[in-house]
Amino acid sequence: MKVIITHGDILAVPAEVLICSANIGLRLSGGVGGAIRIKFGNAVADGIQAELDHYLQSRGIAHANQGDVIPTSGGGSPFRTILHAIAVDGIYDSSVPIVRKTVGTALSLAKANRVALTALATGYGHLSIKQFGQAIASLFREEYPPVNTVTICVRHESDAQELTQMLSDFGYPH
Repeated sequence: MKVIITHGDILAVPAEVLICSANIGLRLSGGVGGAIRIKFGNAVADGIQAELDHYLQSRGIAHANQGDVIPTSGGGSPFRTILHAIAVDGIYDSSVPIVRKTVGTALSLAKANRVALTALATGYGHLSIKQFGQAIASLFREEYPPVNTVTICVRHESDAQELTQMLSDFGYPH
């Protein structure tokens, strides 16, 4: 599996599947969810939000659980599927094992050649880029057919450099 690390706008990454951070309430209110509303408009965001609301309502629950990955359509965005990965709890805490489990689950569900991945639990969440790197490094030794390219998009160039170094320290070539 090829891993590309970049920085900037994850919504501009060419991919069939977007793995984005989500909160337990499944609200597209901030982070990548908020960016979807800003970049693609209310109609797209409202459609995706309706799918997330249906997920909760159909199960009779008020919120999803940390570690869950909830698929929706791309809702008119360039992505065929959006996987809403919940790596944080209700107060935005997380851990390296939880992020590893959540990203692994999301990659297993991706079922696409090209996947865009955000640095889960590092925005509103309390993990560092270094901890995110520790969480995902071992995952790229696994195979998640048909995934062959994962583009990890972080916010800043310094984050991209740190993540690149982290993966290199774990022996992953890029």
